Amino acid sequence: MNHQPFETWIIDDLPLDKQQQTELEEHLRDCQSCKTLQLSWETAKHKIKSAPVKQPSPGFSMRWQASLKERREAEARSQSRTLFIWIGSLVAVSIITFGVIALPELSFISMVISFVTTLITVTTSVESIVALVESVANSLSPTARILAGIGLSTVISVFTFVWGITVWRMSRKGVKQYEED
Repeated sequence: MNHQPFETWIIDDLPLDKQQQTELEEHLRDCQSCKTLQLSWETAKHKIKSAPVKQPSPGFSMRWQASLKERREAEARSQSRTLFIWIGSLVAVSIITFGVIALPELSFISMVISFVTTLITVTTSVESIVALVESVANSLSPTARILAGIGLSTVISVFTFVWGITVWRMSRKGVKQYEED
């Protein structure tokens, strides 16, 4: 037996025209399944409407408001993390695509050889600079070496101090901005 559209009419609770109402009543006389559905649905609606309204526990609104800021921050962190992953993935795919399209003549071996050659060149350059500094230092008198050491340590100390002040100012600025929000 076909129960459509009768089941829909029973559950939707939409107003039916006279013909639909007559068809539904005739069907309910013959169909025990739809009659059971209608009685069950009426019982369920009655229980829903007559059920007492449950009140929230005391302080629920205050707890919810207090945790709202934390939940929003957690959601923002999650969105930032997701955005970072997407951007990183797109960059990686772009680089790989560029490598496949634009650099087909390069092989893995040639890239390794280029990397090792560059590493050796940088190492040789650093060794040359160290040798130059040692030769200049050896040619200086002991007094000049002491003065050069003092000068170098002074320059390093000043740069370190300026860097520390800069980091401190930037961190304070970030705190003020956060407190204003």
